[in-house]
Amino acid sequence: EVTRTGTAKSLQQLLPSSLKVAGKTGTTNDLRDSWFAGFSRDQLAVVWIGRDNNESTGLTGATGALSLWADIMRDIPTHSVDLTEPDNVEWRLIDRENGLLAEEYCKDVQWMPFIKGSSPGGNSPCVSDVRNTVNKPLKWFRKLWN
Repeated sequence: EVTRTGTAKSLQQLLPSSLKVAGKTGTTNDLRDSWFAGFSRDQLAVVWIGRDNNESTGLTGATGALSLWADIMRDIPTHSVDLTEPDNVEWRLIDRENGLLAEEYCKDVQWMPFIKGSSPGGNSPCVSDVRNTVNKPLKWFRKLWN
């Protein structure tokens, strides 16, 4: 999902459109390290950009290591990764702001895959906010008959 809609989605412009890959960006505090680890069906590469003196590179994983990784993968023979979804995956709506479970009416949400039973345990505050807003008129209406 990272290479389709997340921090590595720029790979869609950096690689041939027919090449499907998977990977993960990484950035350490104060932009000291820029990482990208990714793979195709038959190739794996990890790129790190950093300074020996631990000073900031000024790069995130997406703005530094990812571009170099794409250059490497573009220049070697490789095949698309098979992204057949395993049976033990469930898709849950996640609040992008806090990483908690959300509903479609919440702002800034994204469908994300999880191994069954590993999705976040709590609901985003937007879930209870909207439920309270929706239920308030219903509670008032029910009081008319009680």
